[in-house]
Amino acid sequence: MVTRAMSLSIPKLAKRLVRHMVHDYRLNWIYASTGADAVLPLPDTLEFARLNDVGLMHIATSNDPQFRKALGYDRMGAEGYVLAQDGIPLCVAHFVDLARYENATIWPLRADEVALLNIVTDEPAQGHGYAAVLISNATPAMLSVHFTRAIAFIWWNHRASLRAFQQAGWHRVGFSVEFIGKRGSVRHLHVPIPTAWSPNRSGPGTTARSRTPHPLQH
Repeated sequence: MVTRAMSLSIPKLAKRLVRHMVHDYRLNWIYASTGADAVLPLPDTLEFARLNDVGLMHIATSNDPQFRKALGYDRMGAEGYVLAQDGIPLCVAHFVDLARYENATIWPLRADEVALLNIVTDEPAQGHGYAAVLISNATPAMLSVHFTRAIAFIWWNHRASLRAFQQAGWHRVGFSVEFIGKRGSVRHLHVPIPTAWSPNRSGPGTTARSRTPHPLQH
């Protein structure tokens, strides 16, 4: 008989077993969007815009170290978009195309796709759903006529990120497993998910209202 105490310990035992067999592991849900979902409305006081040099200076002076890490994505040539208030970015997202994509082991990227690698909200602005709004507005703006789909990989149990992408209309298309062995060997497994099984897939009659970002006014 399996007691409740024993059942509660099974996940812990499983994790210990995995740790014993491998040095590290990465588990990610793969989400995607074709930009065909209706765009979430902007809050009245916020602007949607491309990230520019003035926005980068504001990000560099943020007290939130995670928000400041967005500067690294700009240095690698990623395309940035922001939600800003009075010209000051509150939330930033970065996309890359195949030429700058370095995560093919997690999930391959086609030439007609882009990857959303970074979405972060400045700490004082968190808790208002800005990430979902930015993802929703930035996706069709980034896809435009050059790309057909955007993807993102999200740590399997990061609830806030999963919720933001779901609210933005993205849907699951796969699951990525990566095991790093004790001796440094790496194993990858890509598991596609049929569209019919995916939550938040676009329904009939859904249209995109792509919003063109404007330069921030200062």
